[in-house]
Amino acid sequence: MVETHSIAPLAEFDPKRPVSKIVHNSAHLRVVLFCLDSGQSIPAHTSPSTVTFHTLAGKGEVLVGNEVVPVEAGQLTVAPPNVPHGLTARQRLTVLATIAPSPE
Repeated sequence: MVETHSIAPLAEFDPKRPVSKIVHNSAHLRVVLFCLDSGQSIPAHTSPSTVTFHTLAGKGEVLVGNEVVPVEAGQLTVAPPNVPHGLTARQRLTVLATIAPSPE
């Protein structure tokens, strides 16, 4: 069965906190839309899965391990399993994250 989603209409911002919306969730893949207003962040945390961050709009930074990577629309950043990662918005930022469980 084909699953399609229109991402732009899902974007929603809250001046008090980042907004996250699950776009897809299965045993093999999770896709989450993150919407952050300027100055908001998602603190560093780890995951046992590979995580990709596809920046859809805005500007910000993705933390991967000890590296802070500036990002803007059109960029893809990959965080390996068990490596700390987080997001910070320098402008209103929309990021689509995919979380793929590591093979056992």
